[in-house]
Amino acid sequence: MSITNCNAVPGRNDVYVHVFGFSDLAAGFNAPEALLSAEERDRAARFRFADDARRYCLAHAALRTLLGAVLNVPPLSLQFVTGEQGKPRLAEFDLAFNLSHAEDWLAVAIGGQELGVDIEGDEELVEEDLLALAREVLTREEWARFAGIPEPERISAFLRFWTQKEAYLKALGTGFSLPPTVIEVAILSVETVGLTGVPGELARWHFAERALPHAHVSVAALGQDFRWFGAVSA
Repeated sequence: MSITNCNAVPGRNDVYVHVFGFSDLAAGFNAPEALLSAEERDRAARFRFADDARRYCLAHAALRTLLGAVLNVPPLSLQFVTGEQGKPRLAEFDLAFNLSHAEDWLAVAIGGQELGVDIEGDEELVEEDLLALAREVLTREEWARFAGIPEPERISAFLRFWTQKEAYLKALGTGFSLPPTVIEVAILSVETVGLTGVPGELARWHFAERALPHAHVSVAALGQDFRWFGAVSA
């Protein structure tokens, strides 16, 4: 299956972002398990729900296919190790990657420098008290701006806040050992996406984002030349 038209090894400043719907991946991969390692297949078998196992298999088959394409190696030959912060890395290649999935969407980012990607859907937010939820993850300044956003626009605004913060934390590899409430990001339509309240970080990290049907994806990377593929090709 060809899921990318970009087979070049990313340069130092390149960031390739691939976004797919799981339904499209399922139609393209007849047997995604065949591309997975024994450890990955064992992990898939431990999922309680069949849909979760299917998404896991498709996501990791897509990741291996994309990495194999840019490295010109068989997808199944790739070996992964865990870094100091628990972030997966390639054992034999100096190439950054990250994946995220939510609802019917998968995002995979590949680049020459450290990066993180996050994709979140809006289904679970429809019934949430967004103001209360925002207080848990936003800085005081962010919450004040968020509270002023018209209610019909709050879900999409919250997704922008959340995915930027999560992508940045995933790029650092810290997870939530660094609380999201200490990271301030740009969000209003007149602002440029990126960090606005982390001293010394604004110039280092670059952000890009795309809106999807009922979802949002953001990428944080040390590289700055973003190229989008799949459902958000541009």
